[in-house]
Parts: sequence; structure tokens; C-alpha cells
Amino acid sequence: MNRMKYIEYIDREFESLIPGYLETKKKEQEEIWHAVDCEDFDRVMYLCERLYYSSASYAFTFIEKFSAEMRYWVTLKQQDQMKKLLEEYADYFDNLEIIYIEK
Repeated sequence: MNRMKYIEYIDREFESLIPGYLETKKKEQEEIWHAVDCEDFDRVMYLCERLYYSSASYAFTFIEKFSAEMRYWVTLKQQDQMKKLLEEYADYFDNLEIIYIEK
């Protein structure tokens, strides 16, 4: 794993919502893994599209990038690439630092 620190700059206005949001995203990660393992690519696409739009709302750039890349690999049905991205996504949660900013 990378073991690098992932830094996200999030509007302080959302500070109270972020812990619950991230907890939900961690749970959804398990759902995505299951869908990839079962080759349920329609489900992976649905989950990643939902993830993409919610991450953009809070300005989580890594999650937005992850979900866009996953959607690309889903269209090609490249399970190995999806699993590689999911491992990086897990590393992200383990090494995430959020810096709240005033906008």
C-alpha cells in the first residue's frame, strides 16, 4: 500500500456532516467490493456514479477521481484494475487527513 497521507480541503460549513458521510462511504466500499467480486458490473457502475456525485458535493477530490476511474474500468469489465483501485481507496480511508477551510 501507499501509506501516504491523503489531504482533503473541505469547507468548514460541512464539518458536522463529514464523519457520517465518510462512515457511509466506508460501508459502501464493501458493497462495491462485493459487486466487483460477483462481476455485477451494473451494480458497480450504479454505486460509483452515486459516489461520484456525492463526493463532488463535498469537494472530496480523491473520491471523485476514484469513482470516475472505477466507472472507466467497469465499462471495460477490468476486474483486476477495479480491485487495484479499491485497495487504493481503502488506503485513502486509513490515511486521510481533512483540513477544514473557510470559504
